[in-house]
Amino acid sequence: MVLETHGFAEKEMAKECTNIVLSRSKIKKQPDMKLEDLFSSMPKYAIFLFLITAFFVVMTILGKAGVLGYICLGLSAAAIFVMVILWISMKKTYNNFMNNPEDVTVTIDESGVKLDDHKAQKIELTWSGIAFARFFEKNVAFFPTSDTGLAIIIPGEFAADIRAFLQSEKPDLKVIG
Repeated sequence: MVLETHGFAEKEMAKECTNIVLSRSKIKKQPDMKLEDLFSSMPKYAIFLFLITAFFVVMTILGKAGVLGYICLGLSAAAIFVMVILWISMKKTYNNFMNNPEDVTVTIDESGVKLDDHKAQKIELTWSGIAFARFFEKNVAFFPTSDTGLAIIIPGEFAADIRAFLQSEKPDLKVIG
């Protein structure tokens, strides 16, 4: 089966792809986990961290922080720095999905799943190299058994075709969703 995709045109589809890419290691450990929407949870974490940092800044200014207060202030400032880096990474990944409406060919056959963007990226996963396939709300993803491999994410418009192929060919593969 050959699928021709034209990028991730919908914002919600691109957001879900970004959440999948950034949560890949967590999903591999717990394939059935609910996919966290990082776009809505990150601001909540940021506000919480800023409040903690502000508290320790005030305590330091008032001279009541002590050594433990300085340590907590440093840790919360470091956590904010990490969160900013993660936010930048998240936005770059999202923008990459949204701003690259490139034609991609995905081939699913008896040997496995292959992705070719007709430029530089070619990913091929054999059925033995795929840990599981997961059907998300807007996308379908094939996760490799290797921790260093890339997941192949396919727009959900092809979900019915992929599900039918997996049911008819019955590859040795765990299917979730």
